Amino acid sequence: MSEDIDVDEALHAAILRTLVRQGRTPLELLVRQMRKERRDARVDAEAVYQCVTGSSLLVGHPGGEVGTLLEVLEGHVLTQRVPGPTAGRKDLWCTTALQPFLAWCSVLPLPLLSGGELTAAEFGHSALIGPPGWLPSAEPGDLLALQIEGGELGITLVDRDADTKSETGPVGQQDLRRLLARHYDVFRIYSLHTWSLPRPGELIAALTHALLERPEILRQPGVPLDELLYDPLNQQDIDHHWRDANAWRTDETVSFCITGMPENLHGEIRRRADAYGMSEDQYVIAVLGHLAWRTPFAEDLGSLDSWVPEESVEAGGGEDAAGRVAQMRPL
Repeated sequence: MSEDIDVDEALHAAILRTLVRQGRTPLELLVRQMRKERRDARVDAEAVYQCVTGSSLLVGHPGGEVGTLLEVLEGHVLTQRVPGPTAGRKDLWCTTALQPFLAWCSVLPLPLLSGGELTAAEFGHSALIGPPGWLPSAEPGDLLALQIEGGELGITLVDRDADTKSETGPVGQQDLRRLLARHYDVFRIYSLHTWSLPRPGELIAALTHALLERPEILRQPGVPLDELLYDPLNQQDIDHHWRDANAWRTDETVSFCITGMPENLHGEIRRRADAYGMSEDQYVIAVLGHLAWRTPFAEDLGSLDSWVPEESVEAGGGEDAAGRVAQMRPL
């Protein structure tokens, strides 16, 4: 097992440079190259593996090779709906729909097919900056399609008619939504880096894993990711904050926590709350209220002492007790 050594940033940069230069590489070969370049025998397979799994720009392939985010995105299309006119501008303000490109440009410039390169905006703004003329002239509500071709980024304006007649109709969109959501949930639950990798990184990892599983998706311009996915970065925690706070401040309310809830049950509660546009608190209160006041089991079962086992009802001679026990049986 590797010692705790400070290799993360330097090793990550070295791996990224190497893979950009030579392409997808088997893990064993990459380990040897990194050990030689870093001149540190402690840089072993585990150190490289941890660096790859903790990065949103490096991608581990099922066959044991390591590649880059751009290599996985090759030939795929991400779209962004613009909020305002783009004519004459060098900055494209982005939502989570273009999070992969934002993450890449924050570390390395991204070459453009039209010449020049993209960089991330200064001061932490969620925007991509390119040379004059790199952006097509678009109006509010227009869709821009960004596609990696040969390691370079091309950007085009999607025709409004083509946008409304997208090949990815409701069925295809729902299929893609399920695929991305599944990889997002799996990554959050099982990743060793859940607490260290930012939420945008989790979204990028889910997207790359989905593309590895099904390379045929995202080949045509479609709905932007931030419109396709419901609150991909747990935005509902913010959206429902004031409604929850208002509920907590209501007279005669109590708060409690639940320990030992199965992860699958929590995930189901979250999904159903999302479907109804509710917070998890609101949904749980609604469901518990339904169970408490609107089901046969919610009828008065009497005191705890009267809850007798079925086999002892006859010995006890209590018809009321028998009725209560029958009422408790599963329907």
